[in-house]
Amino acid sequence: DVAVQQEDEPVVIVESGTVKLEMSPGSEPMLFKADVAFPAESSQDEVFQAVGEPLLSAGLAGCPGCLVAFGEARSGKTYSMLGNASQPGLLPRLVQALVRERIPLTPEGPSIGPGLAQVKLSVVEIHNERLVDLLRPSRSGDDEPPILVDHPSLGVQVVGAVEAPLLAVKDLPELMDFAAKRRVSAPRCLLGSSRSHVLYRLRLEVRDEDGKQAVTHLSLYDLAASRQVPMYPSPGAWWTQ
Repeated sequence: DVAVQQEDEPVVIVESGTVKLEMSPGSEPMLFKADVAFPAESSQDEVFQAVGEPLLSAGLAGCPGCLVAFGEARSGKTYSMLGNASQPGLLPRLVQALVRERIPLTPEGPSIGPGLAQVKLSVVEIHNERLVDLLRPSRSGDDEPPILVDHPSLGVQVVGAVEAPLLAVKDLPELMDFAAKRRVSAPRCLLGSSRSHVLYRLRLEVRDEDGKQAVTHLSLYDLAASRQVPMYPSPGAWWTQ
């Protein structure tokens, strides 16, 4: 069992698949059931085994998958999603596994045979209800932003975003560094808290035994921090965020 408490804040107790929340000492606890509940000392590898591997298996089987990171500021959403150089998160581990599973490349393209033929990455920010392609080089204000389209058979699609091929694991840090430089930074009153959602979308081209190729997507959403906005002397655009 793991209990987490800060001064004048609720107590959170994690017991296997149950999360117990005590709003104040001696109060009736609220219970939340989950398939998996990770205590604070859980490793990135444990999280990937429980959450990332099922997503990976679905993608390699040609099925779409989705993962959403949601929570209050500084709760570890982006760390769980991206990690760091020594402790990579879900996205780097997914990319590493997908590159390892991909059909070997030849000068003419992927080798003949079933399997994963290609992996591409798009990174889209949603800020103040506007979509921004974080992998598109900024040239002018005339660039058309990506749009979300609800396709009758394919579901929600991101149209118009750059899809960068991932040929090796080393390609990911370069793309993520480029995307990070274009993200909207948090205002001073919300430092350490993301003020925009980011969608990391992996496009997988999977080939079956008959040579037919299907396209599926693994979508990872890193949502903006869920918290009340503190009073600030100059609301303006920051208050809108």
